[in-house]
Amino acid sequence: MALATGFATVLLLALACAGGGHAILRALALDDRLEPRLVDPLAFVLGVGLLGWLGFFVALAGLLAPAYLIALLVPGLAGLALRPKRKPIATAVARHELDAFIVTGLALLAAIAALDVVQAMAPPADADTLGYHFALPKLFLTAGHLEFVPRAVDGAAPLLLHMTYLVALGIGGETALTLWVALLGWAAAWLFYALAREAVDRRWALLLVILLMTTPAVVYGSGSGQLELKLSLFAMTAGLAVVRAVRSGDWRFACLAGLAVGFYIGAKYTGLLFAAVCGLALLMQRRWLLHGAIFGIVALIVGSQWYLWNAFNAGDPLFPLLYDWLGAKHGYWSAEVAAFLRSQWMPEENPVPRTVFWLLAYPFAATLHGIENWDSGRTGLGPFGLLALPFALLGLWRFRDRVAASPLRSYALIVLAFYVLWFFSATSQRVRHLLPVYPFFLLCITVAACRFARSRDVRGPLYGAVFITLAIQCGVVAVFNLNYVRHLASGETREDFLRRNVARYGPVPWLNAHLTPHDRVLVTERQLVYHLDVPSFTASQRYEYLVDLVPDSSNPRRFLAEISRLGITYVLAVPGLADFARGERHFETGELVGFTSALVAAGCGTVVHSEVMTAPRSRTVPSFYSNSVSSDVVRIDAANCHL
Repeated sequence: MALATGFATVLLLALACAGGGHAILRALALDDRLEPRLVDPLAFVLGVGLLGWLGFFVALAGLLAPAYLIALLVPGLAGLALRPKRKPIATAVARHELDAFIVTGLALLAAIAALDVVQAMAPPADADTLGYHFALPKLFLTAGHLEFVPRAVDGAAPLLLHMTYLVALGIGGETALTLWVALLGWAAAWLFYALAREAVDRRWALLLVILLMTTPAVVYGSGSGQLELKLSLFAMTAGLAVVRAVRSGDWRFACLAGLAVGFYIGAKYTGLLFAAVCGLALLMQRRWLLHGAIFGIVALIVGSQWYLWNAFNAGDPLFPLLYDWLGAKHGYWSAEVAAFLRSQWMPEENPVPRTVFWLLAYPFAATLHGIENWDSGRTGLGPFGLLALPFALLGLWRFRDRVAASPLRSYALIVLAFYVLWFFSATSQRVRHLLPVYPFFLLCITVAACRFARSRDVRGPLYGAVFITLAIQCGVVAVFNLNYVRHLASGETREDFLRRNVARYGPVPWLNAHLTPHDRVLVTERQLVYHLDVPSFTASQRYEYLVDLVPDSSNPRRFLAEISRLGITYVLAVPGLADFARGERHFETGELVGFTSALVAAGCGTVVHSEVMTAPRSRTVPSFYSNSVSSDVVRIDAANCHL
């Protein structure tokens, strides 16, 4: 029943997004100025952005009951009437010869899509997804309205795409949510194919889609709440619109670029970098003033809602990045936690210096010998770029006289400019953050390599590079999905799956069974938040200040006052108090367990549940990388406290 409801909900969302996007294209009178193969995928992307944009206002108004969420989709469904008439799919397919290569490629994509459906039928297990991608929509639905979460990085962040998650979860439940995020990943493949057909034939376009959908970073994130592949929807739309605006001089394409960039800005802070790149491209052409003004105004209107929300609640549109200049309202931040975040987060997320040398070396180092904090080993971009690079460079030199007239030049410049801005900014150096522009890179490097290979009749080595890449990446797909196939085939229970795959999940069933909606549990393990069915608060040394866990904040009395103010009735301590007393500590929880131990010793708390649990470090092979850790659930009793 849940699966049927999930599929029905996702179909409803997909149709509503398609209709809403077609209404936008019709309003801009662009549906007849685009190639037919581009109209439908672009409409869907615009509809997704529109749904997320409108979802903010619905959540702000507290209209989060299923009936209101379904009503939100009605205008989009009505917009389907504006879709241009096309030939039936069967007729369109019949016009093209389906040779063995095409059939094999489609079969491979179908197999990967089937594995994504299998993954969607399992409970969510990705840590970032459980910590905020899915947890925040669930929080808003439970509260019945939008709430400000004063946490850096994963709380007070742009949440445009998350509003589409909220609609899926609110209407169809968890299965609808997991199916919806998988569909968004495949929408990127659909748009990429249509985009690639401008430069290559059907076979190479299909091959490029396979290379994209088997990229390790895509495999890792497409079936979860991770945003990077979904953001490529807006990046590809904006890049296409910028190129068309420059080539045609049509202001409506500048408006389309502003919409797509605005959606990107509203979904992640790195959208600000992409906006700068696209804005610069529009300013470096003949109609710079008109196009730049239209682009900027539209992007500002569409992309500003979450930044205004942050500014209204915390006084900082980029909370807490501008704390040194703007401060923060309501005691949400402090100079101490800001300094600690800079001293800890920056070195971890930027393990190599931002120099010209590392700008050039990063792609090679990330591919051949990635630093752990880059995540390039398990969520990298695969080896194809490195293998095809010699062919591409030779092709670029061989046909250098054609580069200026090539429409791909603009895509290449967008990728290069975004990469340079990204690398020299203070954002994380994790390689998956380049995924939004990776389709453009993949297209440009493949076209350049193919041109050279064809001109010199050296196709064999290039095909060998493709074969090696696909062999490696298809192996990654198979290994990654074994866990989900095992879950489905074995009939494993939901709880057993979560215990195997979610680190330190053990106390969650007890908490759900014994706490009430009037309780609130403090946790430091954010990957537990989504699966908790009771109110919770996620404490952290670096990302929040309502509970001060900055090292050397040794004041249990202050700690008790802070958790009492937040209505905390239970604390989940990891490791357990006995292990902590023996000197065993855990990342970011030493101060929490120390404070909790002091409260228990003073009669301010009582251990009510203890458990030894597993802590798998890998979803792909959880049994190979796991250890055990103790935990205690402590009930707070401030009334009998002798602190």
